[in-house]
Amino acid sequence: QSQLAEITLTKADTVVPVEKDVWTSNRNPRYLDDETIALVRSTLYDPTVIVSLSKRKSGELAEAYPSDKLISSGGGCVAWAEEIPDVRWTMKSSSDIFITDSKTGRTRRLTRGRRLYAPAMSRDGALAAAVEFGENNRCALVILDANSGVPVWRADAPADEFYQTPSFTPDGKQIVFTSIVRG
Repeated sequence: QSQLAEITLTKADTVVPVEKDVWTSNRNPRYLDDETIALVRSTLYDPTVIVSLSKRKSGELAEAYPSDKLISSGGGCVAWAEEIPDVRWTMKSSSDIFITDSKTGRTRRLTRGRRLYAPAMSRDGALAAAVEFGENNRCALVILDANSGVPVWRADAPADEFYQTPSFTPDGKQIVFTSIVRG
């Protein structure tokens, strides 16, 4: 209760005016810098996109299909996981990480043929943490070089644990995540 008494709300500005003609969902806002946010936008008629919004300039960053509608930002980049179906074998489908640079507008596929979910960018954009599932459905927390996609660190979960939603601490020295113990 005492912590709640100390909370003060800051002044909020409307960045996205309500569109009355088309149902629009704006989800998962993330700061790109002090003035700009990125979010996942979907409508009934248009493809899902990641947009950047600020008082000065707004625009589409990338057409994207985030598997869980989650995005992460760091170093001026936005990352998300996207499911890639196997054309023949559904059990061989993958989930790879994509990154868009908000300054250049360039989108690139960071990984190929992996099963990576819930990517989290470090504040400087140099690293991406994610949860990876192996063919045995065991998960691991992995840290990837955000330029090459090469794993730089890995921690396998115990057989009865399920990792999810990693996030770098503001100083980038630690990763926090949730863990669910099965059974």
